[in-house]
Amino acid sequence: MTLTEDYYMAIYQTTKGQFDNVEAYAQNVHGTTLFNIDGVRPYANADASYSEEEIRMLPLGRITYGYVRGTDMTKYNWPTNGHDVVSYGFFGMLRNMTGGMLFDLPTEAQWEYAARAGTSTQTYYGNPFYSDGWSQTANMDYDLVAQYAWAGDNCKIGDTQCCHPVGLKKPNAFDLYDVMGNVWEACLDQWREDLGSDAVIDPKGPENDDAAYRSLRGASIYSFDWYAMKSSGRKSQKLTKALWGQPFYGFRIWAPAVVVRQ
Repeated sequence: MTLTEDYYMAIYQTTKGQFDNVEAYAQNVHGTTLFNIDGVRPYANADASYSEEEIRMLPLGRITYGYVRGTDMTKYNWPTNGHDVVSYGFFGMLRNMTGGMLFDLPTEAQWEYAARAGTSTQTYYGNPFYSDGWSQTANMDYDLVAQYAWAGDNCKIGDTQCCHPVGLKKPNAFDLYDVMGNVWEACLDQWREDLGSDAVIDPKGPENDDAAYRSLRGASIYSFDWYAMKSSGRKSQKLTKALWGQPFYGFRIWAPAVVVRQ
């Protein structure tokens, strides 16, 4: 895989505070609440012990693809329609706030390049997994994993799996935090089970394979297995609110390195 265009990735997963800022802009400038797309309101998975400031730093969850980009797949379908997004979704309003800056989700290829940060090991912090399996203690160096990722028992508050404020674990070599764990991160790509092994340049994922399914990367607080927690780990999810309406599905913001305005 070769990527020929530079780009930016957000240091943190998108947070509740960032969502609040974009929603406040939508309300103040446009006089409306714009975030009930698909009938699902994003929210942060907050424990009662969190302070208000900590809640603002929690990763935003319960997002749908329609919420961030638009539900009409004849208009907002990557890669067929490129970076087109609905004007009243998260990215549409964020672009409006910034004079049309072309913010979007990353492709799977862009996400993995940023996640690996120049490494070729199982994860960007080494090879913590001994074998395939679900037992986090028997099959991985859990102390090492816990330094970099909120996943499994290390994210529990009491007996409950909880997301945690971003930026508390160690970053990768590109200074990106929570690349593994906390919330799964949505990508632009339509899902394809087998990505193949051929050399490709700037891959954009399949086109019109099955637009109902999209790719997620990075694992979450409920990830116990080595497959999900590797830099190459991936899963699919439908666009519908019933499947996306969970607190551990979020996203990280991407932007082109060259200023591109809509």
